[in-house]
Amino acid sequence: INMDLGTKIAPQQIKIIQDNPDFVVQGTAYSTVVRMLFNNRSTTVDNFPWLADKNVRMAIGHAIDRDALVDDVMLGLTTTTWGPTSNTLPYYYNPEVAALAPEFNVDTAKQMLDDAGWTVGSDGIREKDGVRFAFTMPIIDEAQNAAVGEVIKQWLLEVGIEVTLWIPDRATFLDNINYAPEGLGEYAAVITTGGTGP
Repeated sequence: INMDLGTKIAPQQIKIIQDNPDFVVQGTAYSTVVRMLFNNRSTTVDNFPWLADKNVRMAIGHAIDRDALVDDVMLGLTTTTWGPTSNTLPYYYNPEVAALAPEFNVDTAKQMLDDAGWTVGSDGIREKDGVRFAFTMPIIDEAQNAAVGEVIKQWLLEVGIEVTLWIPDRATFLDNINYAPEGLGEYAAVITTGGTGP
């Protein structure tokens, strides 16, 4: 019997292997989570005041279709989870936190942004007090993360938020964001992948 073990394989590549009759693919639950993180350092909040507004952060949550990410980007090979711990860890995951996840609803997202004072400008991007709602979001370069970032970018654009994606190589991302003393530094948000649980 020949066996190979692989992790962090893009869903599209897994599907190709699954469709090959010469291979048998067996998956197992894995506690890695792809997540979008907000940067709440005081110096970053000074540069991006919307970070301090819970309703704006929730509006972003409402603008993201997590089920579509699973079905269309991950090709149904995973599931959604909410909170800091993966739902593949039943001894540590509290299923009640799933009720806290914002439901995908573009109209709700737009209304919450309107209520927070972010009005749509002539170019379709929201602004408040002369500041456009725009930011650069680094993404760790792993199998599916670029595709996740692209669809999130489009969804946020639909509600008037402009996101520029930056996908450095893994070492640069880790050195400048994960392991840097200043953490996420100057970036308002990042997309990263990480294991969860104790």
